[in-house]
Amino acid sequence: MDKIDYITRQFYRAEKKRFEHYVVTRIWHLLNDLSIKFVTQQYVTRPEGRALTDMFFPQLKIHIEIDEGHHKKNIEWDKLREVDIINATGHKIYRVDVTKDITSINNEIDVILTELRTAKKQTADFKDWDILAEQNPQTYIEKGFIRVEDDVAFKTLVDAANCFGNNYKGLQKGGAKHPNEPTKVIWFPKLYENEGWNNQISNDETTITEICKLPDLVNQHINKVVNGKIHTRIIFARVKSPLGDIMYRFKGEYKLDTAATNPETGLVWRKIANEVKTYKPKMTKEDILTQIIRLANLHQLAEDLDDAALIELDVEHLIADYCVEKRYAVNGFPFKLTENNIDIEEHYKLYDSSVSEAYKQYINYLALEQEDVAELMWGYTNSFWPKQFDSKTDYLESTKALLTSGAMYDFNL
Repeated sequence: MDKIDYITRQFYRAEKKRFEHYVVTRIWHLLNDLSIKFVTQQYVTRPEGRALTDMFFPQLKIHIEIDEGHHKKNIEWDKLREVDIINATGHKIYRVDVTKDITSINNEIDVILTELRTAKKQTADFKDWDILAEQNPQTYIEKGFIRVEDDVAFKTLVDAANCFGNNYKGLQKGGAKHPNEPTKVIWFPKLYENEGWNNQISNDETTITEICKLPDLVNQHINKVVNGKIHTRIIFARVKSPLGDIMYRFKGEYKLDTAATNPETGLVWRKIANEVKTYKPKMTKEDILTQIIRLANLHQLAEDLDDAALIELDVEHLIADYCVEKRYAVNGFPFKLTENNIDIEEHYKLYDSSVSEAYKQYINYLALEQEDVAELMWGYTNSFWPKQFDSKTDYLESTKALLTSGAMYDFNL
């Protein structure tokens, strides 16, 4: 979906509401800024239920409400609703009274336009609206987290699951493993009554009840979950987007409340976090070999020795990363670092020369012990310096001789 498709479909949602359509389209066209995203009919979670606001600018955290004639009869209720939204989200709300004459309506719109432009200038971390990036798992993998306030929703189960280090090509199940945090799973529930289930989320979205409608399976299902080892779920609920598409929206991290769980109530899940950590997918040997070839091409084009050295370091980090994930060790290195409360992951990503030399020695030793590492190191050496050795065997014999003689490094792991 591109921006023109998104924008016109947003307008279409208000097409049968004459005054709302006028205000929404006038604001958007006069704003004339494609870096700003807007949403019509935005759901907002409040303590006493959910509310719809007529127009929402997520980057600026600003809502627009369009007050038609019937709002005049509900002034107090609207005020309470507005306070609820502000307290629940910290967002601002601006109103347009369309019972006035057109000049007054346009003046109110002009005030809002000024507020929107000012808000953009004053938002220190403002990022241009990128319609492709916001549904791309790589965006959140690079951020290192997903949070509820960013209103994250993916088109597929695969996209959501792969934010946590999975490398799925297809996924049809209602849940997925978490390869980096094995005490958690990723769950994709329908939070409404459907065949076999009646899962519900509370108005404030702090509690989810998972109810099996099949009498013969109720106790069995509850016992299986309660007695199992995984009591934490990262939840992406199956929902319809504002444009009618099926999406999987991030709701947060929830933990099983065993005390509240019973056959009558169902499984009770309580929210424990609005933000969760994301992970890069674990690279396979074949993935790394592909990356080595790409980096070798860049290495040949490097304009100076410093640039070339950084590219070499990137490859060595890729191979070291692979070896650490495989739990390969040389004289206890690098896992003995944890005895001194040193974080392995952060340690080997440093560009400090002594640290890099330690991991270079680590992967050179492993090339002599592990066939997969030997293949990676030979792929690296032969791609970057193709004339240095006649064969993989020659390379390994040379590496062994250098390590044995002590000529390669002036310290031991």
